Amino acid sequence: MSAVEAQIAPTPQPEEEIEDGNDSVDSQGPLISADSVLNHSFPLKDVWHFWYLDAKKNLDWLARLHDVCQIESVESFWALMDHIRPPSAMFNCDYALFRDNVQPVWEVDENKDGGRLVLQIQKSELDCLNELWERLLVALIGNRFREYTSSVCGAVCNIRQKGSKITLWTSKAAEMEVNKCIGTILREVWEESHPQFIHNRKIKYESHADSQSKQGSATPHKFEC
Repeated sequence: MSAVEAQIAPTPQPEEEIEDGNDSVDSQGPLISADSVLNHSFPLKDVWHFWYLDAKKNLDWLARLHDVCQIESVESFWALMDHIRPPSAMFNCDYALFRDNVQPVWEVDENKDGGRLVLQIQKSELDCLNELWERLLVALIGNRFREYTSSVCGAVCNIRQKGSKITLWTSKAAEMEVNKCIGTILREVWEESHPQFIHNRKIKYESHADSQSKQGSATPHKFEC
């Protein structure tokens, strides 16, 4: 997401010449006033929801899933990020960011024909987890996936003691070329902050159907990027 930048100068004063040797410069007013920046909201193109799956294993899965808040502006996103614990401080739970009206659940209509790009993160690599997750969220709300944004449903961070993973969900597993392009952009996003970490890593794409019907712990993947 592009940073919102503004040059803020003091309150304009009557024009006068500032002499510096033989040169003179006309005093100029601000490019933009402080009030117009500080009091302005920057809406996102799409509305998102942040979800939390708690660690209460004695409850039904859906009973553990909580819609924490709606995110519709740059300000609401960073307010959330400033007030939640980072993934590395959590265990046996999930964080998720999904489009408005889309639950982070395989079986719902928006996800049932889709799949996910998966990055595995070992227990010893938790120092990378927080920033990789944040980078992905910023890419989502900032429309970093460009013309493929509408094919992206959301992202999940599965936080486990034995190792975690970050996944990016897409709506149609059969749209292989679209999913590969999304995977390429995802790799670019992460290489910007952790080039050495990502360089030798494979990001694998799995369909939700394969994940649900897998035999054993490994899920067959459609491609790697």
